[in-house]
Amino acid sequence: MDKERLVFFLKQRYPILFETTIKEDYFIFRPLTKYEFENLVLNPNVEEAIVSETICELCVVYPEDYDFENCKYAGIPEVLASEIIDKSGWSDEEFISKEVQRLQQKYEKNYMAMVENQILAAFSPQVTPEEMNHWDIYTLLDYYVRSNHILEIKSKVQLFVPDKNMVQY
Repeated sequence: MDKERLVFFLKQRYPILFETTIKEDYFIFRPLTKYEFENLVLNPNVEEAIVSETICELCVVYPEDYDFENCKYAGIPEVLASEIIDKSGWSDEEFISKEVQRLQQKYEKNYMAMVENQILAAFSPQVTPEEMNHWDIYTLLDYYVRSNHILEIKSKVQLFVPDKNMVQY
């Protein structure tokens, strides 16, 4: 399978992917999750010797069967883990600030993003952003129209708060 097709299929499972080549070895990896970052990178109780290999084993999605304990070149897990940590962005405040600004602009000016956010407001937690990525346009628009009605009804519902002087049975 050529690289473009491979990345296309991998992105269905891992929306954010990065690629790199170290020596002649080609890798595709996903970023660390917050949980993984905190429990591997920030955790002083984890042995440094296993951190790099563990990060690589968790995040490398291609090649699937790469042996990070016995690689042909020393240092590959350390170099790759460092790149994974860097691309994951958890410790880079400037990156986080710029990414938040980029996403705010994206969602403020993108009609389909507004549609998806309205659906989430009406149907969460039953519907997730990941699930919507697999919908066709007809399903998305059906949920959007339904979300208009649901949110309209919710905005009209008033909570009844009993008066403390009311008689209770």
